[in-house]
Amino acid sequence: MTEAVCTRKKETRMCGGVVCRAVSTLWLFGVLGFSLFFSGEVAGYAIEGMALAVFSVLPTAIPSMLICDLYRSFGHPENLSILGRIFRGMYGVPPSGLRAYILGNLFGFPMGAREVGIAYRDGQLSREDAERLLPLATNPSPAFVVGAVGGAMMGDLGRGILLLACVWISSVAGGLILRKSTAKSQGFSVVSRQNYNIVESIKGIGGASLTIISFISAFSVLLGICEKYIVFAPAKYAVFAVLEVAGGVSFFLKNEAFLDGFFGSFSGVFVAFSLGFGGVSVMLQSAAFVSEYGLKMRGYLRTKLMQGVLSALL
Repeated sequence: MTEAVCTRKKETRMCGGVVCRAVSTLWLFGVLGFSLFFSGEVAGYAIEGMALAVFSVLPTAIPSMLICDLYRSFGHPENLSILGRIFRGMYGVPPSGLRAYILGNLFGFPMGAREVGIAYRDGQLSREDAERLLPLATNPSPAFVVGAVGGAMMGDLGRGILLLACVWISSVAGGLILRKSTAKSQGFSVVSRQNYNIVESIKGIGGASLTIISFISAFSVLLGICEKYIVFAPAKYAVFAVLEVAGGVSFFLKNEAFLDGFFGSFSGVFVAFSLGFGGVSVMLQSAAFVSEYGLKMRGYLRTKLMQGVLSALL
C-alpha cells in the first residue's frame, strides 16, 4: 500500500513537472513571438507610460518624497497628540502610524507604502500593525482626484471633490470594519529628532522614482494590449478598473458616453471603484516599497477590494 501511494505521488510530481515545463515553454515562445511581431506596438505603449510617469506623476511625487523625508527628521510629535489617540482608537494602530496615514492620504500612492515601511524599519510599528495600516495609507492624493480626474478629465471640480469624499469615507469605513483589538499593540515612544541628510534622501528618491517609472510603463503596455485585443466591452472595463487606476479612470472617461448607454449612467461608479481600489499596479508598487523591510501584503487585497466597493456604492 505504501509503495503504491509513493508511486502515485511520484507520478503526480512528474505530471506536474511536465505541465510546468510545457507552460513555461509556451510562455517563452509566446514572449518571443510577441517581441518579434509586436515590438513596435509595445514600444509605443511603453513610451506612453514613461511620458505619463515623467511628466505627470514624478513632478509631484519627487517633492512629496522630499517633504516626507524632511518631516521625518523632526521625529513623531503626533505620538503625544489627541489625533494620535483618536487614530489608535479608530484603527487599533499605534499613534506612530498616524504620520504614514496622513502623508499617504495627502500625497497619494506610493507615499503611504514608503512611509509605512520606514516606520516599521525604525521600530515605530510592529509587523502586524504595519501590514494592517498599509492599505489604509495607500490612497490617491487630493491633487490627483480633484485636479486631474475632476478638473482635467471630467471638467468639474465638484465631481472630483465628491469622488475624493467617497474614497476617504470608504477608507475610514474599511479600517473600522477590519479594526482589531489594541490590546496587543505596543506603545511606541517618540522618536528623537534626527539629522536630515539630503544626499541620502535624494539617492533614495532616485531609486523610488525608477520603481514608479518601471511599473507605470509595464502596465501601460498591458493596458494598451488589453484595449486593442479584448473585444467584449464589459470584460475590457473590468480589466481596466482592476489593473491601473490612472489608465483605468482615463479610459472610463474617454468612453463615458458608451458606458452610460450600456450601463445606464454608471460611469462614475466605475471611476469611484477604480480610485478606491487603486489597481494591481499600485498594489505591486506598494509591495516593492515594503518588501525590502520584510513586510508582507497580508490583508491588502481584501481591504482595497472592500474600499473600492464602498467607494462605488457611495
